[in-house]
Amino acid sequence: MKHLKLFEDFRKLNEGYSESDKKKLLDFATTVAEEIKDEYGNSASYKNDDYSPEGMLEYILDWGKDNDMSAEEILDEFDWSSLTQELGLEK
Repeated sequence: MKHLKLFEDFRKLNEGYSESDKKKLLDFATTVAEEIKDEYGNSASYKNDDYSPEGMLEYILDWGKDNDMSAEEILDEFDWSSLTQELGLEK
């Protein structure tokens, strides 16, 4: 989360998922971004750009790729609240 990937890197992360999977993952990332904003929006560690739906989609795709997961596995297993330290979130 501390750095932005180049567009080309983001495109590579997005490969291998169907259009339907990409839509589901973007919807999921949007929900995650809203939950993080609700929980941490007033804290000093919250930076809107880092936790935007697009930023969270990038993070989630990277997390899934690192764990060699399908879109369904990502949707079932990703829990941002267990990754607050890695995401740089503090109250």
